[in-house]
Amino acid sequence: MNDEPMTVKKAGESFFEAPGCRHRISDNASLTEEASILATMVLETEVVEAALQQGGAFGLVVIDEEYREAVMERVAGM
Repeated sequence: MNDEPMTVKKAGESFFEAPGCRHRISDNASLTEEASILATMVLETEVVEAALQQGGAFGLVVIDEEYREAVMERVAGM
């Protein structure tokens, strides 16, 4: 987060992202084990209602366009 080094969380561990945090990568570090992520977002009702009117839950997430472009280039090169 926020250009800090990547961390690996073990089963049962958690972390906190403050408002405005830049979360660039969310990936499974294991090549053999599945991973699940459960995110709980605490938001004001007005924010949720506005997002739903703008096309759903995706309106609550700000996409890092630089990272999206890098991923798309990687996928295109496969």
